[in-house]
Amino acid sequence: MRRLSKIITATGGIISMLAMCCLDSDGIYMYYAGAVCILGGFIAGAGYGLRVLSECRREMQIEMFCFHQADKLDGDMELIEDKKIAP
Repeated sequence: MRRLSKIITATGGIISMLAMCCLDSDGIYMYYAGAVCILGGFIAGAGYGLRVLSECRREMQIEMFCFHQADKLDGDMELIEDKKIAP
């Protein structure tokens, strides 16, 4: 997921930079280049958002794993405490 987000961000950045090079065109082509530049910015932003989402998801998975392990330990401790060792 991280690699995909980097590729999408880089692609959007390249599209935006190449469109910026064409902004000095004459007539209607300048507006087309501006629109493509904005579109490249949106693509780069989507790639960045995907990266943030994957990082948040990864942290949540780690947190859930830790809570799950803690629940297992709590269950084992209750079983040991419930047993009567001496009569």
